[in-house]
Amino acid sequence: MSAEVTERQRQAAHGSPGKIKTAIASAAGTCVENYDFVAYGTAAALYFGKVFFPNTDPVVGTLLAFATLAVGFLMRPIGGAVGGYLGDKYGRKPVLVGALLTMGIATVLIGCLPTYGQVGILAPILLVIIRMIQGLAFGAEWGGAVMMTFEHAPWKQRGRFAAIPQAGKPAGHHPGQRRLPALRLPTDGLGLAVAVPRQLGPDRRRARGADEARGIT
Repeated sequence: MSAEVTERQRQAAHGSPGKIKTAIASAAGTCVENYDFVAYGTAAALYFGKVFFPNTDPVVGTLLAFATLAVGFLMRPIGGAVGGYLGDKYGRKPVLVGALLTMGIATVLIGCLPTYGQVGILAPILLVIIRMIQGLAFGAEWGGAVMMTFEHAPWKQRGRFAAIPQAGKPAGHHPGQRRLPALRLPTDGLGLAVAVPRQLGPDRRRARGADEARGIT
């Protein structure tokens, strides 16, 4: 019993052996989650109004697209509560991995959604449902990442360690805000999941370089 107490005291004073790796992994996960979340906001501003709300005024369509963005924020506290409960019951790591997978799958599904012109009102309904799933996953991941880092940290440095996952947030914001607007994404029914790889692929980069050399933007 005394040996167990001594080990717990040592771990409380110095943290777990994998405390640095845990903090970095948590920050990386938060970076990926924020990239997905911010990329959605960028796409809502630039594309979703035309794709999912084409029969409305352009300004109204953009506002409706931003309304779907707000749905994700509303779901985040619920995701944090659910993720915290599941983390206490099954462990932080499986919950974090599950949240990351859920977020990634939801993002791909958004890219595969049909447009309003193809299936009508079903398209924005599916968009809102998937956005709700994204919000739940984000809340579960972020809260779990901070808590797991906190639990592995030395007790005198827990505040400092718990701040490390938050450092992944701006790292995910930058590519989500800067890279997506540079893509020439279609609004005529081609899914974003198909369009983005084409825009980022080597053939497209070569073609874009040739266009720029000829003065075509």
